[in-house]
Amino acid sequence: MKRTILSVLFMLFTLLSLPPYAFCQEVTGIEIVEFGIYNRDVEKIIPDASTLIGSRNVVKNPKLIEQTNKIVAKLGTSFGFRYKILGKSNGDTVTLEKELVFPETTNPVTGKTSSRSVTKLSRKIGSTYFTDFSFEEPWELAPGQYKISLFYNGRKLSEKIFFIESNN
Repeated sequence: MKRTILSVLFMLFTLLSLPPYAFCQEVTGIEIVEFGIYNRDVEKIIPDASTLIGSRNVVKNPKLIEQTNKIVAKLGTSFGFRYKILGKSNGDTVTLEKELVFPETTNPVTGKTSSRSVTKLSRKIGSTYFTDFSFEEPWELAPGQYKISLFYNGRKLSEKIFFIESNN
């Protein structure tokens, strides 16, 4: 009996200590605004062991070059999409998870083989963002299906599939 009362009191204390906005943060969807091949500037490179290449780019000024989901595998080519986060409480920060699924590839420098990478993204409800993949190394030029998905609390809210063709 004491254990139950203590558990209930602990739960109530935990809930009451949360800020008021924690109860109303809710992402209801993600709208893909545009997709295709982009030019963009790399602002900085962040080490990230969860990616096959070992880092990820922070980019700015993405400009849509061509709306398509068919991409020719060529170094420097960047493809992805702009998306808007829909939900309650515009301006509240939430954490999304970006999953990239691609043909199995091996990094010859590290010997690591993978067909998937997952990155956490801190985003604001109501804002529009850009996400992409860029061919930066010759060993990344694998033809096949590339899928970029965005999740919130384990729920898939968007997915865009790109078909990569060989550069021959």
